[in-house]
Amino acid sequence: MELRKLNQIDLPILFQLIQANKKVLLPWIKWVESINTLDDLSAWYQQIKAPIIYLVVVEQQVVGMTDISQISHENKRGEVGIWLAKNVQKKGYSKKALLKLEDIASKQYGLSELEMMIAPDNQASLRLAMSLNYCEQDPITSWKDQRIIWRIFNKKIKKR
Repeated sequence: MELRKLNQIDLPILFQLIQANKKVLLPWIKWVESINTLDDLSAWYQQIKAPIIYLVVVEQQVVGMTDISQISHENKRGEVGIWLAKNVQKKGYSKKALLKLEDIASKQYGLSELEMMIAPDNQASLRLAMSLNYCEQDPITSWKDQRIIWRIFNKKIKKR
């Protein structure tokens, strides 16, 4: 398993992967709803605010994507996200990819803290955060009914 920085040339492969896994991704990753053509993905790629995006590659096949967004260089922190194709889930690749991303975040970008915002019913991501020793913080709740919208986890990372 390796991470490869996303480039414009990778967009057709990423588009095919998103389309093949759209039903699985939609409950958790809202932006995929607007990706219906390769042009949509190209437009998304041009305007995103996540400068650190990597493809997850297993046996030379692109199987997912991971990123660091909401970067604060002042606070040396960022928010991580990951998704994998359905056929490679539950094989340990998410954990391996995020460990590599933590290393990249620390060594290449000087970040010392990462955060995950997880939907409260996304059990796989909740287990992943806990397996990587992310600590749960106060959740974000709805102002209307105090329902939990996001569970927040963070982790201090060190240069390895």
